[in-house]
Amino acid sequence: MPISTLLGLGIEFAGLGTLIFLLLLTGYFVVYRKFLKGTKRLPVKRLLWWGLFFCYCFVVLGVTILFRASSLLPEPIHGLFYSYRDAWAHWSLVSWRNIILNFCMFMPLGFMLPLGTPFFRHGLATGLAGFLFSLFIELIQLITRRGMFEPDDLLGNTVGTLIGYGLYLLGCCFLRILRRKKPYRTGKTLLAQLPLLLTVFVFGCIFLRYQSMELGINPSTYIVPYSSKRFSLKSDYPFSAEKGNGCVYKTKYLSLTEEKALAKEIFEDLGVHLREDLIDIYDNTTFFHTMEGRYALWVDHKGGTYQLTDYQTIFSHEEPAPQPVEGASEEELRNALTRWKLTSQAMVSGISFEEKENGWYKFTLPSPIPVPSSGNQGEAAMAEADRHYAIGALSCQYYGEGKIGQLKNQLIDCKKGKEYPLLSEQEAYEELKKGRFYYPDTPFLDIYIADCKLIFLMDSKGYLQPSYEFTGTINGEDGYLRIPALRRN
Repeated sequence: MPISTLLGLGIEFAGLGTLIFLLLLTGYFVVYRKFLKGTKRLPVKRLLWWGLFFCYCFVVLGVTILFRASSLLPEPIHGLFYSYRDAWAHWSLVSWRNIILNFCMFMPLGFMLPLGTPFFRHGLATGLAGFLFSLFIELIQLITRRGMFEPDDLLGNTVGTLIGYGLYLLGCCFLRILRRKKPYRTGKTLLAQLPLLLTVFVFGCIFLRYQSMELGINPSTYIVPYSSKRFSLKSDYPFSAEKGNGCVYKTKYLSLTEEKALAKEIFEDLGVHLREDLIDIYDNTTFFHTMEGRYALWVDHKGGTYQLTDYQTIFSHEEPAPQPVEGASEEELRNALTRWKLTSQAMVSGISFEEKENGWYKFTLPSPIPVPSSGNQGEAAMAEADRHYAIGALSCQYYGEGKIGQLKNQLIDCKKGKEYPLLSEQEAYEELKKGRFYYPDTPFLDIYIADCKLIFLMDSKGYLQPSYEFTGTINGEDGYLRIPALRRN
């Protein structure tokens, strides 16, 4: 979920919380003061603190519980630091952001409790309050199935509360210094900054470690090993014990400027114009529109792959409305794709062609193939470092008469990188036996491996890394498991 959406939700729940608090306040004045003839008055500062505290709690409960829908099945409860392992294994900045937000969300609690109540001016009491409030949220999520019970959330919320408490003490010290008074318990204040310093240190080490890595995280990396009691593994395939080396390939990581240039080129080739005032930027992709409203384009940051939709073809007002065409030939599809000249360079010889369902067709390059040079330099004279390769797949939904309703261009332009030692097929299979694979959480897996092949997957830094793909059946249905092929140091 984008940060802007989270902020919008926070503002909405803050407004609703303010309205509810004002209604309660009105009830206080009407019932207590008028009908019960109460004489006790609430100080203005106290009233403001209660208002802010109530709105804060309402925002937290709204974002974590009220906003979410209940899931049909109960979510699994993972062990401590599972979300950190998950964020690392898939190197998801969104996941890291959510982890950090768990700390930030409870920092106001740690600041406000000692500000409004003398009892919470002890760090232990404030930390315990943060832990109990977080536990209450996690239990409600578990019971109502509006989210997951995550020990990592308990940890992050509690530490966030302690960080807020430390900032409260630091603020008190600065106020006393400004008022030319003796600082309030300097030693205690410095000690209370440890949660903040340790948090910054830990996350700093994580991100520095990632930045220092030559390659990114392979998407087939496992999070935690599957227990041997939770799966059975069988195979009659003759796995090779031969060891060798394999290349990685470097792809492009497009900036917004490069994505806009690509979108303009694609749209101009189709005779339409980019609408520059309506560009939606997401975590992994950018969404472009045309002035004419006919086409929509999603461009991926990594690799520059894209998906194009022709609304006029799919939602035509013609009678009868055009329908996806089945049984088209490869030549007919190639001719239709010439409208997109950007795909022609990758449509090299050696690419496989197959028909899918409902008018979908797919061209596939399972391994990197050199792309012919468009310059004057001869292929033989071209330096290997400058040679371009293509890998991936291109899918389209064909409507006949040269019309394509949807185009998914996952053909990636890349250059050859370094060579690295690879695991043998047998060694990769041994990794499977140890449960070192990623698969959605399932009570038990009955796995049969029928085939093994080497494929390339894009890692988190835009490199295409070799991986072993084991295909067969999982619990009686077709499936696959993947193991990174690069040998770990």
